[in-house]
Amino acid sequence: MRRAPAVSRAARAMALSGGSGGARRSPVEIVANAASYVTRTQVADRSGLRAGPFGRWTDGVAAMRGDCAAFAQVSAHFLPPWRGKFASDYFHPSQDGYRDWTRALLAAIPAAAG
Repeated sequence: MRRAPAVSRAARAMALSGGSGGARRSPVEIVANAASYVTRTQVADRSGLRAGPFGRWTDGVAAMRGDCAAFAQVSAHFLPPWRGKFASDYFHPSQDGYRDWTRALLAAIPAAAG
């Protein structure tokens, strides 16, 4: 009997998260995508699934996705080099990091408002 080749854990995670070099997706986003397909069917309308808590959750996820555009605008302006932008804990911004985040936010405001 021939054994199937083992698939690494990283490869499975890559496949589930949108893989092949595209934007990575969180497990919550993967479930939300699947749920949005399920709740948009005729069966979901007839069964009441669409009007229930599950349907409201998928509606909320869709609304939050719309709110991500402004954050993406700020992130587009906060660019490398990263050296010196983080504090000694390598998580919080340093003074230079706060300065650059402020500049990125100010640059993104006209794009988000327009």
